Amino acid sequence: MNDHHSFKHFLEDKLKYKKTIYIIVSPTGITSGRIPPKGYAGATGRLDEIARSFSSITHNSSLGIAYLLGPPSPPLQLIYDPGKCATDTTERGIMNEIRKAYVNKRSCIRLWRIPLEFTLHILKRYQYLVHLLSEEGEDLEAGKLSGRAVLLLGSHVDIPAGVMESIGRLVDLKASIGPLSYQASQVIAYLEYTKGVC
Repeated sequence: MNDHHSFKHFLEDKLKYKKTIYIIVSPTGITSGRIPPKGYAGATGRLDEIARSFSSITHNSSLGIAYLLGPPSPPLQLIYDPGKCATDTTERGIMNEIRKAYVNKRSCIRLWRIPLEFTLHILKRYQYLVHLLSEEGEDLEAGKLSGRAVLLLGSHVDIPAGVMESIGRLVDLKASIGPLSYQASQVIAYLEYTKGVC
């Protein structure tokens, strides 16, 4: 889980089939511990929004990565491949997969304690264009994502300034789906829908 070499091979194997990578940064999502079966939103630092974001990924050509910075031992990456998750992909089903991953049970979600900067360097090496989603960005028209794209966004609040300082030079452009502030799951649902209709 901490081995950079193993992570690199794991991610590179995924990239053979993936066109769009969603990276959702959560400054509050817990990074270990047991997840209660009910009332998990507050108890997990809003991992419910991560579960909704993963649940919104409907195309097998997409990959979801959650970068968690909450207590007790950040950072932690959760990697979700919709093509490998044959179980219930509703919010509650994804939360159950996260719960199993946290206690080392078989799950379609993999955990890695790897810095985000390392992940982005791999993606850039494979010619992915890194889009930072922000209300101030250029309009990202429906269906206009071309080639390999990384979409970097905050879960339910903005990406922390400290994270942006470490990865800012790896961002290629700022993009937006509109002037309003949306949660990550809403943005992903919109972009996945447009992939299917354009």
